[in-house]
Amino acid sequence: MTSNQEQHEIDTTVEALRKRQQQVRKAIERGYFSSTPEGQQLTRDVFIGYSRAVEAHITWLVGRNGRFASAAAHLFFQLKDLEVSYDHLAFVALRKLIDCIHTKQNQRTHVCTVIGRSIQEELRNHFFTLNLDEDGKKIRDKRLKKTRSTPKYRNLGVKLSMERRLLEKGWAKDDLYQDWPSLLCTQVGSLLLDAAVKERYFEVPTKWVAKNRSEKFVVPSPALEKHLTKRTGQIDELVTTQEVLIEPPLDWQLQEGEARFNFSGGYYLPSTRKPNNPLCRGRHYETRFGSDAINLLNTLGRTALQVDPHVFEVIDDCWEKQHSIAGFNSPFENPELNQEMPDHLKALDKKHPDRVAWRKRQAYLHDQEQEHIEKTRSAEAVLCSARKNQTRPRFWLSWSCDFRGRIYSQQSWLDPQSRDFERSVLRFADGCRLDEQGKEWAARAVGS
Repeated sequence: MTSNQEQHEIDTTVEALRKRQQQVRKAIERGYFSSTPEGQQLTRDVFIGYSRAVEAHITWLVGRNGRFASAAAHLFFQLKDLEVSYDHLAFVALRKLIDCIHTKQNQRTHVCTVIGRSIQEELRNHFFTLNLDEDGKKIRDKRLKKTRSTPKYRNLGVKLSMERRLLEKGWAKDDLYQDWPSLLCTQVGSLLLDAAVKERYFEVPTKWVAKNRSEKFVVPSPALEKHLTKRTGQIDELVTTQEVLIEPPLDWQLQEGEARFNFSGGYYLPSTRKPNNPLCRGRHYETRFGSDAINLLNTLGRTALQVDPHVFEVIDDCWEKQHSIAGFNSPFENPELNQEMPDHLKALDKKHPDRVAWRKRQAYLHDQEQEHIEKTRSAEAVLCSARKNQTRPRFWLSWSCDFRGRIYSQQSWLDPQSRDFERSVLRFADGCRLDEQGKEWAARAVGS
């Protein structure tokens, strides 16, 4: 018969798997499949072979009269002049190739053009790296790391700001990195796609799209499709719950050998304990723990907790009223962002200083809002977990050690070792009278 905790682990694991699949679908819709766990794993699996194929394909075409020989020569000398490795080139092309295919934007000409443009942007960024001063590089890096922005607009912002910076230093427009013709972008992309097709990672079958018209589409080869399906299944199997326990965790058992192979305690289901929740965190440490560490972990595991209703009410009210306190960040909507440009500014020329200043002010406020949204994500997750468990009279956490013997909770949220506001939501379900030593430690905690 399945216990309450086992059923709880099953339900929360299914929910975690559903959220992961939802994130994958969202990444595909936005065109960023290569950023998902299976996309990253696929890139790692294919990268080395593809990189070697790209280098061999380009160097073989240079100096010949074959197909795309001029594109190969252009790319060869660009890589040499800008000090860009073939590995870097292959990495950019492979990620873009994977994204195009899984977003169903896989018409061959479109794929080749997208790859070529991505390579052009990457080479332009390296051009700026070689020719900018330290302040310029810092500005460029900040723009490239701008959160909640698409690669298209990040690269456009870098291009405009860095070109303006170089022009102010006395450069001529002809000395800047020149845009490639559309045909060259497509030829470079086709060159890099051909290397992947020759290695049988992808195929380019012809399909009828109308009665009298056919087009070529890029699709994964059967072997690569099978490999991706296998990898996705392996990643799904590793998804486990990270919610609190509704029953005391299983006690750790003292076992001989390395603690990374001890899966005896913590969660109830073997599939939840293995392979993500061993006694010793980390898959390559050889640490061994004795009875003292085991007894301490078990004692902590038997200590019941609950959500403090008074503190939770205050924090929940702050969240609803958009009040941020110390390390607790609640969402905040800046009313200035909803304001349209005043009419007297609309009447001005687009390059007028007043109009430019207003747009810069709006861009600054937008960046500040996005940074604040990122800071609220963890607070939102803690509140969500607290809401789920505020009616439980008690719940438990399971604990494990790192290779140094430091103790950590196996749960992601409602952790008494986390930030102040997260700790404040928790209290012990069972109180006890303090002895003199306990009073002293409590006084020190209050004083600090």
